[in-house]
Amino acid sequence: MILELIENLRRVILWNTFCNSLCTLAAFVLLALYIKDTRWKNLWVVLLLVSPALAEENYKFLNVTSKTDRKLEPFTMNEVASHITDKDWRYVQYDQHGHDVDKITKTHEGTHMLDASLSTPGWQGIFIGDDHGIRLKIPDVRLDQVDIPMLERGAVYDTYMVRSREWWNDNVLYTLLEANGYLHGAKTRAEMGWTSRSETIKYGIELTSYYARAIEAVEKHDPDYDTTTLMGMLDLLTAQWRVLAPGFEDWPLANVIAMHGKNYD
Repeated sequence: MILELIENLRRVILWNTFCNSLCTLAAFVLLALYIKDTRWKNLWVVLLLVSPALAEENYKFLNVTSKTDRKLEPFTMNEVASHITDKDWRYVQYDQHGHDVDKITKTHEGTHMLDASLSTPGWQGIFIGDDHGIRLKIPDVRLDQVDIPMLERGAVYDTYMVRSREWWNDNVLYTLLEANGYLHGAKTRAEMGWTSRSETIKYGIELTSYYARAIEAVEKHDPDYDTTTLMGMLDLLTAQWRVLAPGFEDWPLANVIAMHGKNYD
């Protein structure tokens, strides 16, 4: 499934890139014609029109090479564990009190380690799966600029959208990071056939709904940022929640993202 989802995401983004390239070419043609006819008069007007077409791409697809094969079960936990260092894998074995954690938590926290390893200054890395990842330019938007209506503030709103501002306020993609951690944890849960720990689905859908609102904040506060790729990631997440969450649309806050991810079915 994940390869099909990745290819769908890639097609959406590359199609947008192709369209932007055509716009750039057309802009240069118009610029050349304008210069020819006006002899540089009022050139600033044309440059103002052309500049959006010359915008730098705000994503980079990544091939993520595994560091080893830890030969663990289930599959998703092994996939995450095999892509991070021995040091990072040892770190996620325990909680802050030094107690052992279960496989869902190891996968969740390991995903954070992996995403961090794919990041560079100003760019947020996200592990998608099957040796694929993506690096997203961090928009010029703060976490405290994301507007979550009162009726959409779920069980972990205070944890992730208020208290986390102390460390993550300059990275509005923090919402995507946490949603991605919960997603991989939920995959591990499904692969083990567990019926307990359903909160990993509940909170994952909640964080995905906050990510949807974060995209709206980007469109409002950083209007020059092309959100096509961010929307593609939202579709990718939601499509997987549809599979992992029985009766998806009945889960809390699933209504916020229910219009997304259907083109992946």
